[in-house]
Amino acid sequence: MVLWQLDTGRKQFLPHLSSPICNIVVSSTGNSYAIKLADNSIIVLSARELQPFATITGLQSYSQINKPRVGVYLRPTPAAAILHPQYCDRLLIAVPASRQVTHEGHRPANSCVLQTYDIHSNNHISRQALARSNATTLKISPEGSQIAAPNVTHLGVSPDGKWMSTVDIWSPNPHDIEALDCNGTGMRSIAAGYQEIFLKFWKWSKSSDLWELVTRIDGPHFSMKGPVPVLDLASRPVSHEFATIGSNAVLRLWCPSSRQRSGLKMGHGEEQLETWKCRNTVDLKGYISGENFDSVSMASLAFSQDGSVLAVCLQSVHPGSPGIALLVDVQSCTVRYSRAGLYPGDPCVARFLGCHLVIASTQSVSVWDTVNDIVRTPDNLEVDYSHNDKAYRLLAVDPNTQTFAVTVQHLQSPTAPKKGRKHFVQVYDMQSLSLLGQLPLGRSPYALLPDSRSGDYIVLDVAADVQRLGCSKKTSQALPSQDLVDKVNSGLVGLLGNSVYGSRYRHPSQTLMDSLEAPPPQSKELAGIFNGSPFVLPSASVLFQDVVQALSG
Repeated sequence: MVLWQLDTGRKQFLPHLSSPICNIVVSSTGNSYAIKLADNSIIVLSARELQPFATITGLQSYSQINKPRVGVYLRPTPAAAILHPQYCDRLLIAVPASRQVTHEGHRPANSCVLQTYDIHSNNHISRQALARSNATTLKISPEGSQIAAPNVTHLGVSPDGKWMSTVDIWSPNPHDIEALDCNGTGMRSIAAGYQEIFLKFWKWSKSSDLWELVTRIDGPHFSMKGPVPVLDLASRPVSHEFATIGSNAVLRLWCPSSRQRSGLKMGHGEEQLETWKCRNTVDLKGYISGENFDSVSMASLAFSQDGSVLAVCLQSVHPGSPGIALLVDVQSCTVRYSRAGLYPGDPCVARFLGCHLVIASTQSVSVWDTVNDIVRTPDNLEVDYSHNDKAYRLLAVDPNTQTFAVTVQHLQSPTAPKKGRKHFVQVYDMQSLSLLGQLPLGRSPYALLPDSRSGDYIVLDVAADVQRLGCSKKTSQALPSQDLVDKVNSGLVGLLGNSVYGSRYRHPSQTLMDSLEAPPPQSKELAGIFNGSPFVLPSASVLFQDVVQALSG
């Protein structure tokens, strides 16, 4: 930013902002400037000192994707994002450190910063570096090439919110290692052999309100040629344990252990130091190929709700062959059952919902009853998924409502005003596999997460917009839920029918015809319990028993 006084020719510079400037607005009095940056933040500056006195930070996820070349489809990569298990309104997502554009017009994927964002109040909470941080925001090398930061590909948090695990990967610029290409194999392949892949374990510190790095593991998965990418990361429920799967079809289980300090004794009240190690390794190459094959590009991990079983879905090595799913006993680290032909295409996301394993692949969605060994597929998904077999599917499940949500695409007709792909989020019932609701999205979805508290689904698109989706079984239509209505209708206010306020709050999905319907029997019984006398009520234990009997009936 440059402040240029035309009468005197004096210039004041404000260099090294965190991102490119999108817009500048001058206040009516001329005492302050508002600058909108490309990282979805606004800085209000004083016109005299050029010092910021207010900063408004939005969700800084990647807002745009590179435009694909003609005839080339780029498979989108899902965001490394998760809702905090203890605070469902807090979104943990890996975002870029800054927005920079290369000379070719591309935006490098360098999501190396963890942003904590409150999706309920729409407020930024904190930012923290997860990978190597640069000392300056200037990202140009002396040769003029772009300096890219490592990219965080996976993120997981333990159920109690004590531990967090991340996977980041970094590749050197192909032009920097062109001298190593002696055989003429290509700079891209040489750069792939010099990748730096780190698996990191972080511990939450209440005193500093930050994640403290405890253990860094270099190359958690490797082959004879060097480190290989980590395809998926999963956190084990009701336990401090993580599982990773590499492109070499090797499964590893990680757990914490106490770290001994040689020659030093722990003081009174001192916290025990911990480190992370690999508890066990399971080689799964024999289930996909008899040879030493290490080029699996897609895999998914899913723990059961009690954490005793781990489902592993692997991409088939041979084209055209059906996908395979394995059930691993987490305690003994042995494969208990394997089955092929569960889903067509490549596995994207797999999640457990009770005894059912929901698998979203590039071509369909399959529901596998692991107890009765029955595979079902929603009928109306066949047409939706046959348009594009290269699209990455997002999947989320909710054990409380026994539903699952999945993203789908439709290729619009050539006669449509806007050609391209139309994105939807569909919500299905687990038992009947019936479509409960469908909501069109204006942009491509970036993350799909379940809210265990409210039963809604959180959708994040590439424009950094967050939508909360709820499903009403009466109208069979997916609608954006209102947090204020949910909070008002929760707790004793929902049980009392909001009679203490004189009027009843209504959800937008409820039509005028609902007011003509008779109230359910439970509402009548609750009204009889609390409307007997407004001043003299029985004890709290008696009221609680009456409410339980009314609801159980």
